[in-house]
Amino acid sequence: MTKYIKDRSSVKLNISDDRSEYSLLYDSYAPLLYGVIFRIVKDQVAAERLLEKTILKIWKCRAAHDAKKLTFSTWMINIARNFAIFDSINKNNEATGSAGILELVMTHGLNIKEAAGRLRISMKEAVTRLREELKQTRPLKIG
Repeated sequence: MTKYIKDRSSVKLNISDDRSEYSLLYDSYAPLLYGVIFRIVKDQVAAERLLEKTILKIWKCRAAHDAKKLTFSTWMINIARNFAIFDSINKNNEATGSAGILELVMTHGLNIKEAAGRLRISMKEAVTRLREELKQTRPLKIG
């Protein structure tokens, strides 16, 4: 019989690398996170791939969750949503051949100056590209 996390609002996974806790996390939250991801990417295979990446990221970063700022489920939903949005942006960038400064900033943790340096563009161009990529995220409707 599968066990689920009953009180999701107060959950805090142990820092240990216990596989049973990973399974508990997956069994309790995968359906919720899959739904968030699927509403954005609208592709079952992509949603399943992103769900795996999301759960793994949550597991690796679980010590970084701050219950004073966000509930555990809200924190996880934000991670899932970001993976889905950036996946959609990356598909668009691959189709157009443009570099994804938003991806560098959001998923690789670079600031705009560092991203501009990596792309070998001016700060002004970096800000312009970032603004354009952010505009592309607005048409994504969740729900």
